[in-house]
Amino acid sequence: MADMTTTTSSHNFESACAGCLSHHLAAIVTDVEIKKAYYELLNITVENLETVTLRLCLECRGNILKFDAFKRQVIDSHDVLNKYLVRESLYLERYRNPLYDFDIFLLLSPDIDRDY
Repeated sequence: MADMTTTTSSHNFESACAGCLSHHLAAIVTDVEIKKAYYELLNITVENLETVTLRLCLECRGNILKFDAFKRQVIDSHDVLNKYLVRESLYLERYRNPLYDFDIFLLLSPDIDRDY
């Protein structure tokens, strides 16, 4: 039976891809945005990403870039949907409440007598 230290020391993890542990075309990442996206996937906060060494293969680098783009798309879509729902609820409120426009008018007209 092989000793665990012998087995792990025979693998060179320092040159492996941090995403899949492959040695195939794993290169040091210099792009801070890719490093940021990688550590966000792991839910790890890193203060100074410029000083962190990260190796990724081309496939993992591409997957992280796609994931980051997808994440931005989801956030943008969520914002658009929320703005639409707020606008739609205000629009519906106007037709459900017959005094809606009148209440707004009173709020915007300070010289009107409000004893009605």
